[in-house]
Amino acid sequence: MISRLPATSGSRDWADSLHSARSKLQLLRKFSGLYQAYVQSEVLFDDASTRALDHKVSSGPDDDAGFDVTAIDWSHYLQDIHLPAITSLPRALAGRAGRSGRTQKPLVPGPGVLAVFDLEGTVLHANLVQQYLWLRDAERDMTSVPREVTKILALLPRYLAAERRDRSEFIRSFLRLHKGMKVADIERYVAGSAGRKLHAHLLADALARVAEHRAAGHHTVLVTGGVDLLAGVAAPYFDEVVASGLHERDGVLTGYLAAPPIVGEARAAWLRQYAESHGFDLSKSYGYGDSQADTSWLRLVGNPVAVNPDQRLYVFARGKHWEVVEWKRTGASDAESTDEEPGGA
Repeated sequence: MISRLPATSGSRDWADSLHSARSKLQLLRKFSGLYQAYVQSEVLFDDASTRALDHKVSSGPDDDAGFDVTAIDWSHYLQDIHLPAITSLPRALAGRAGRSGRTQKPLVPGPGVLAVFDLEGTVLHANLVQQYLWLRDAERDMTSVPREVTKILALLPRYLAAERRDRSEFIRSFLRLHKGMKVADIERYVAGSAGRKLHAHLLADALARVAEHRAAGHHTVLVTGGVDLLAGVAAPYFDEVVASGLHERDGVLTGYLAAPPIVGEARAAWLRQYAESHGFDLSKSYGYGDSQADTSWLRLVGNPVAVNPDQRLYVFARGKHWEVVEWKRTGASDAESTDEEPGGA
């Protein structure tokens, strides 16, 4: 149930507590299995041979090399020394893993390494709905945005149901709203007010991390299931942008995608093929995503990172000991900083 809660500091604290309790329970089960045989067995230990060896090598009771097992306080040794020493290391490792989960790990420089970034929610603090409304707002039609908001609200139950079933289905459904828009107009809007809003919502921490990857000699790729015309705003920061293209006829969008959206399992398949054909080592590569839908491809890289994750991804990432980071919601500029939090769309 906790995975269905909104991604807030409180819900993440609860998830951390649950993860800690689960880890301790697993540790207890391991020790129970380890010591079960000793508890259930009835064994008599004979130290005659050890005493005989001690008699041969020891010069007497005052010899430091000698020992007397009857002089050992076994209750003190087992309860205060032996068992605490066994359990202290796993507890220390578990505590260290929990504390390090929120810090950004240093990069390992070198060739043959991919750094793949999701766009919405990871690099761009805006979802598909916001991007679409910014395009409509750029039309300078005072009635277009309220009309589009009303349309979206009416279709919202259908969109939410589609996203629960399959994110690619949601994307296909939502992008139908672009039907009839002219490509030249969108390009003009992106070059103007809509583009400025998009750029203002690029996360500064994300762009800084991309720059670190490029400085380390890694190949940086931005991947999105959204519109390629809008993703181009972030293109100058990356070596490559992979996005869905909208089908057009005579310069007018038909509302359909030119190719399947690169999300979920489709993105995982793309990543495998891309790495193989370009000679990248996925075990050394990095992946950055913000939602549960990203787990299918994040699993493929050796360094998966959950960025400002939704609650389901947060719980999953903590369970898998993935790196979890919080990138500030400030954009590449401080403009439009009071907008609503973007959802998973």
